[in-house]
Amino acid sequence: MPPRNPAAQRVQSSQKIVQSHKEPKQEQSREKEILEFQKKQFSINDQRLQKNMTLLKKIRTFGSLNAGLATGLLGYDGFSGTILYFIFFFIVSFLCLQKTGFKPQNYFLSANDVITGGLLGDLLVFILVWVLSQNLVHIL
Repeated sequence: MPPRNPAAQRVQSSQKIVQSHKEPKQEQSREKEILEFQKKQFSINDQRLQKNMTLLKKIRTFGSLNAGLATGLLGYDGFSGTILYFIFFFIVSFLCLQKTGFKPQNYFLSANDVITGGLLGDLLVFILVWVLSQNLVHIL
């Protein structure tokens, strides 16, 4: 029964091409190409990808919470407080990139997940904690 997966069909057809070649050097290089193709196509583990995304979300939320707390305690308000959020956000992004060895595509679907993922969603957490800590410390 032929496989239904298009990638598997391409691999199967490329294996037939390899079998048709008579020269051993070409056959070995073609087999290496097929193995590399298979590694690229089938190397994504969904459970680990989901775990990595969940962990990244937790790190970003915790970073936004701490950034909001620090901004509120230091008494920043207005535009300067918002700038501090972006500074904290990109520091956390840089640290996550450093943790992946500057190769986030090995752990996530794209590098954008690590660099800018959750930018606006975590802004709401930041604003909530920022306003709460600002009001508790400086107004009350």
